[in-house]
Amino acid sequence: MSLVAPKHGYNVIQEIKEWTSGEVILAAGTMYSALENLLKKGWIVAIESDDKRRKIYELTEQGVEVVSKDYNRMLRNVELYQNVVSKKGGRNNV
Repeated sequence: MSLVAPKHGYNVIQEIKEWTSGEVILAAGTMYSALENLLKKGWIVAIESDDKRRKIYELTEQGVEVVSKDYNRMLRNVELYQNVVSKKGGRNNV
């Protein structure tokens, strides 16, 4: 997730767009709904900001654990997929 360092929602949207070379563009409504869900789960917190119009968010310790577990889960899925592909003789045969 983009909240490894404190950011406001618009920065997260821009960072994701940049990281994906424009392939993933989140609508503001999608982002702010996701942030609300993450706040409710305790995976992020809103922190003080000089700009009262924008909330700044940061991962909690629990959020870091969740991101780490999900990252490892995705790596394992890639590994499993690569094993299947190599056994089938290439990507086009899956």
